[in-house]
Amino acid sequence: MKNLLVATDLSASSDHAIARAVSLSSQIPARLTVVHVVDAADLQRREASAKAEIAAQLTRLSAAQAQVTIKVVGGKHVEAILAAAQEASADLLVIGKHRAVEDLGVFRGSTGERMVRSGTRSVLLVKTEGASRAYQKIVIGVDFSPSSRRAVEFALGTFTSAEFILLNAYAPPTVPGDINARIDAQFTEFMSGLDASRCSQLSRQGPPVPTLLKSIAAIGPDLVVTGTSGRSGAGPMQIGTVAERLLTESATDVLAVRG
Repeated sequence: MKNLLVATDLSASSDHAIARAVSLSSQIPARLTVVHVVDAADLQRREASAKAEIAAQLTRLSAAQAQVTIKVVGGKHVEAILAAAQEASADLLVIGKHRAVEDLGVFRGSTGERMVRSGTRSVLLVKTEGASRAYQKIVIGVDFSPSSRRAVEFALGTFTSAEFILLNAYAPPTVPGDINARIDAQFTEFMSGLDASRCSQLSRQGPPVPTLLKSIAAIGPDLVVTGTSGRSGAGPMQIGTVAERLLTESATDVLAVRG
């Protein structure tokens, strides 16, 4: 990963996203772009003050500003963020639970499809404080599809000091046999060529979203990772729908990895 982009509306909630993005850019390391969107008619009036506010925040976070680009752009919120991510060749888009999420429905409906399903970038939604500490315990929702393997690959490559719990939700078996043995075999095949030593596996029977949310609450991870498309395995688990539900309903940070 070479480039991160974090979107801010200058609120306290998006402060957490900037702090996490600064931390990640230092750990990886990667170049960071901070983007703030204003109404196009207000761009000339607000650009300088917004850049100054972001620069002051980066100073408080002890960010190496030589590696940070600050951009204030005019336009519609989501479209402008996506355009800035495209221009910055961002490998990951970081966003906080700010006004755009709560009021404009960034991760719901057609906008959600653009940001998570149809977009070309993986998205990290930061909901919690404590960004100075690296993610240590990470749950990855898997359904044994190519997109969930991509999520595992992305997480293993990005968070090199973390422990991982691969969590699978499956429907009751429709044919006789040892479902646990079948799932174990699927995990073994799924992890072929990946570093399984850093991962433990956990399977729970039930519908994907409530089963995952219940298990995540019990585990208490720092981060939840999911793919953004795909359908297969012992579910079947529709990751696109699961990703959107986790983004809105999980209490912890969520990374939706583009398949």
